[in-house]
Amino acid sequence: MEDLMANHHVFVGIIFASLSAGLGGGGLVFTRLALPQTDPFTLGFLRWFLLAVILFIIYWKQLNFSKINKSDRHIISFLGLISFAAFPIL
Repeated sequence: MEDLMANHHVFVGIIFASLSAGLGGGGLVFTRLALPQTDPFTLGFLRWFLLAVILFIIYWKQLNFSKINKSDRHIISFLGLISFAAFPIL
């Protein structure tokens, strides 16, 4: 039974890795097609902002903010904002 569960986890990992590679490669193609119609900053903002919103919606119920100190929330929020804002620009 353990061998079957291990094979299931490997299969699920392969599926998610393939999905990630396909979405990443497709994103490059669509970026090249969309770039003549828009500037790079707007395109980068839209891509990462939509990704952040989608992930926030998907994982909303699993987020547990009570484990984070109130004093650390501002720092963590700032780092997250910088990560999503600065990465596509830089």
